[in-house]
Amino acid sequence: MDNQLASDRVLAKIDRLQPTGIICCGMAEKRSQMTVESQATRGEKILPTTVDLDRLMTQLAVTAISHDAGDFVCNHLYYTVLQYLRDRQWPLPCLFVHIPLLNEQNLAPILVDFMTICQELEGRESPLVNR
Repeated sequence: MDNQLASDRVLAKIDRLQPTGIICCGMAEKRSQMTVESQATRGEKILPTTVDLDRLMTQLAVTAISHDAGDFVCNHLYYTVLQYLRDRQWPLPCLFVHIPLLNEQNLAPILVDFMTICQELEGRESPLVNR
């Protein structure tokens, strides 16, 4: 599946479901910990997440902030969704989470952090959304 087709499908789901927040996920097999992406890029253009990452990080035990969403599907999808929300002035919390390979040692703490992210981004009036 190419980048544009994947993005088009996600945007169609966003329109249909009208979510209160969006968390995109991707596998980061070369990373040792879960990361939340601060931004997506397209050429020289940068779109930051609408989520207050500094505040979110106070709730997370094993997750770090990344400033590089990659240069393939993850970054393309994240940029497309952030741009879509910005162009429609739709102030939803939107975040991309990269998840490392899971094993017996990291599964439980990563799961706790991921569930915390879900809970913190729940609701349109989330205090984590920069408006």
